[in-house]
Amino acid sequence: MNAIEIQGLKKSFRGLYALDGLNMTVPVGAIYGFIGENGSGKSTTEKLICGHLVPSGGKIRLFGKKYTDPGVRARVGALIENTGCFPNSSIHQNLMMQAINRSLRKRGE
Repeated sequence: MNAIEIQGLKKSFRGLYALDGLNMTVPVGAIYGFIGENGSGKSTTEKLICGHLVPSGGKIRLFGKKYTDPGVRARVGALIENTGCFPNSSIHQNLMMQAINRSLRKRGE
């Protein structure tokens, strides 16, 4: 089984592609790292895998399931560049985004 399977992954920002057709497989138990120049897509790839960004195209599977699966989301985490908060968002907005990532319901639902 593979920990990460990525096929044709794309992410664009305002019409410019940060990723354009990335394919990658990481077996369970393997340790991989990203090396590259600024702007080469390292952080964008990690944020897509973690669900912090939504792909423009392609597929991401973690442990054989869609990366959005709540059971998978509970097993995946990363510290990318900073403490993990979305800039220009309030604490409440950051917490609500994480609740959505984890498929948690609002209080009272």
